[in-house]
Amino acid sequence: MARAMDEKPSMFIDLFLDRADGPLFHHYIEEMSNWERSYDLIQLNDNRTMIRMHAILHLVSGGNYHWHSLFFQFIAFIGSVLLFKGIRGLSTLEPWTFLLFLLPPSLLFWSSAPLKEALVLLPLGLVLYSLRDLDRRGVYWGTFLISLVLWLGIKPYVSLALIPGILFLILTKYSKRTTLSLFVICHSIILFILFIGQWVGSMNLIGILRLKRKDFVNVALDAGSAIEIPEFNDFWTFLLACPSALWRTYFRPGIWEMRSILDAMAALENSVYLLLLALAIIFRKKQVDARMLLFSASFLIGMGVLIGTVTPVLGASVRYRAPALPFLLLFIYLLMDRAYIRRYFMKKSSL
Repeated sequence: MARAMDEKPSMFIDLFLDRADGPLFHHYIEEMSNWERSYDLIQLNDNRTMIRMHAILHLVSGGNYHWHSLFFQFIAFIGSVLLFKGIRGLSTLEPWTFLLFLLPPSLLFWSSAPLKEALVLLPLGLVLYSLRDLDRRGVYWGTFLISLVLWLGIKPYVSLALIPGILFLILTKYSKRTTLSLFVICHSIILFILFIGQWVGSMNLIGILRLKRKDFVNVALDAGSAIEIPEFNDFWTFLLACPSALWRTYFRPGIWEMRSILDAMAALENSVYLLLLALAIIFRKKQVDARMLLFSASFLIGMGVLIGTVTPVLGASVRYRAPALPFLLLFIYLLMDRAYIRRYFMKKSSL
């Protein structure tokens, strides 16, 4: 696409807007191997967004990879800052917790590359930033709508993981019901929509995920970290597939699955998360910020199910889950009684 600007600028515009046709158009399309993929069963191809963005950046960078990488790193950093500021407006966080939104190894690695994971952080940060004064002023709808537009162009699937949690947060301001009851109501509505959607074509999310799973299986046949994942055909088999999907997304590969340096790095990171989660459950606080804890759990479950049910490659799961890792660490932070842990181990050491 970038080469078309030098050869025929009008073709660049037509390619960018996806409105061209004819032999010359198809010549350029053949050069863009991910514009149209032979294994796609559904017509949601967010690779086109990335191709368009890199083509625009190419006009400035001249094709220098490092300029592209620097731009995406900047976008990821801005998204992380907005995410932290948004959540800090909704909860009481210590200043050092900004590191939870910046330094998880997988997040740091994948958001440093010119890939979709860096762009996902921007609308994710914007949507939480739009809710930062929810308790006093309500939602900043302008920022909220901008984030939704970005979701539609970058990663529409990730927005699905946020919908139940965002609905839950907004209802906590306007409803007098308990936090837990609102959480149950919001997620019961989502489950009901999933159930009814089986018989409504445009709402059949489970059917779309089933096709997306087939897409991944078709392209992952020769992947080194390919694994078997359960098939699902309806609402009930989908629910049965969810627990193992969550485990695959956040805790695999394990140390027993290490076959390379990259596997070892991911396995070590997963082991740390599993250990921290176990400690948080054992040494949990008596009083927790239930609203943010449940919101974090909602997004983690949504992302874990969306990734784990359709992705049969562990390496891809490690990449796709990166934007959810700050919420995993936030969940652990909110649940864990760190003072109790210190007292416990000091008492043990004094014996």
